[in-house]
Amino acid sequence: MLADKFISLIRFSFILMTLSCWAETGKIVIPGTDYAYQPVNIISTSQGFLLAANRRGNATESWGISLLKLDSNFNVIRERVLSGNRSNTVKKIIGLDDGGIILLGNTSSTVGAFKKTEGLQDIFVARLDEQMNIRW
Repeated sequence: MLADKFISLIRFSFILMTLSCWAETGKIVIPGTDYAYQPVNIISTSQGFLLAANRRGNATESWGISLLKLDSNFNVIRERVLSGNRSNTVKKIIGLDDGGIILLGNTSSTVGAFKKTEGLQDIFVARLDEQMNIRW
């Protein structure tokens, strides 16, 4: 039991180091996708990890938010993309006791998951449930 926790801690430390390297280069590519990702935040969950990243397909495409559920071996289980007609970016995620998250970010979109109402860009705070559905 202690050995399993130690191995999990080592894996978690490795993914954090890897994310730091990815963040310095500005992008990562996840096998099977055509998108570049900028990792922002990773949290531990009861099933593994949740990675929040900003993503886009090419230099002319707007940024979208990608939430990736990872198992304990860091394999992608599910991805939820939150995008609009302009850029949406995540700044931080906070894990909740019920398995949901609080998502903080900004948007310049006028349609989509998050919509600006004033100025060129708005900040937002959203609550997502464990299945990554937007609750508010």
